[in-house]
Amino acid sequence: MNVENISHGYFEYQNQNYFIAKIDTRFLQVYSQYDFLIHSLNVRGFEIVKNCFHQIISQDHVLLTFEYETFDIYQYLTYSLKVIPVGYLSIQEIKESWIHKIDLVREEISKYAYSFQFDRDLNALMHYYCGLGENGICILNEILTIQKNAQLSLSLSLKQPVHSYYYELLNPCHYTISTKAKHILNLLKSHIIDLKFLNQLIEGSYFQIYELLYLYARMFYSSDFFHCVLTQQMSDENIRFFLNNYQIELRQIQEMKKLISKYISLPEISWIDEENMI
Repeated sequence: MNVENISHGYFEYQNQNYFIAKIDTRFLQVYSQYDFLIHSLNVRGFEIVKNCFHQIISQDHVLLTFEYETFDIYQYLTYSLKVIPVGYLSIQEIKESWIHKIDLVREEISKYAYSFQFDRDLNALMHYYCGLGENGICILNEILTIQKNAQLSLSLSLKQPVHSYYYELLNPCHYTISTKAKHILNLLKSHIIDLKFLNQLIEGSYFQIYELLYLYARMFYSSDFFHCVLTQQMSDENIRFFLNNYQIELRQIQEMKKLISKYISLPEISWIDEENMI
C-alpha cells in the first residue's frame, strides 16, 4: 500500500481516515480505559485495525481508523477525570523525580558555561527554569508536611498538549495513565478549556486538596523545557520559543494562584506577584 500525505500519523486511504503510531507497552492498558471513555460519550472513537495475522501490534506500531466526531466537552471531562483503580502516584516519588531531573539539567548548565557552545540566552533559561522547578518542589514539601505519605489518584491523561481539534481528544495514542493535574494542564495548554472552566470543575468537587496543591506545583515544573535540554533538542528556534513564552507562563502561574487560593491556602512565594525578567 502506497500512502501519501501522512501528517503526524494521520492519513486517508480509500475514503477512510487512519492514524498510525509507535506505541509503548502500556498502550493496551490505556486503550481499555479509553474504551470506557468513548462508550460513555456515545461516540465511535478510534478503533484498532488488526494486521493480516489478526494481531493488534505490528513492530511496535498500531493502526487505527476513525471518523470526525463531536461531543460535549463537559461530559468528556466528567468521564476522563474519573479515578482509575490501578494504584496511586506518591508525592515523595514525584519530588525525587523532579530533583533528579533538575540536577541533570544543572549538569548541562555546567557543560555550556565554559565551552564554545555557551549561549547566554540558553544559560539564563536553564537557571530560570531550574529555579522555577525548585519552587515547585517547595510546594510538594508543603503537601508532604500535611501528609507524609500523600498520594495522588490516577486517571486518563493527555501525554502532552494537542491541537484544539476535538478528534485529537478521541485518539487513544495521545493518552497515558497519570494524574488529573497533568490532564488539566495539557487541556489548558491546548486551549481546550480555560481557567473559568477549571473553576467550574473545582466547584464541582473534581479535586481533593492534595490534587489542587499538586496542580499549582505542576505549573512551576517545565517538563517541556527540561525535555528539550536533556534530549539535545535545544535549537535556536526552541530557545526563541522559551524566551518568548516564559512571561506568558508566569502570568498563567499568577492566574492559577488567584483561582486555587479561593479554595485552599497556598504557600507564599514572594516573587511570584512581581514583574520579573530573566
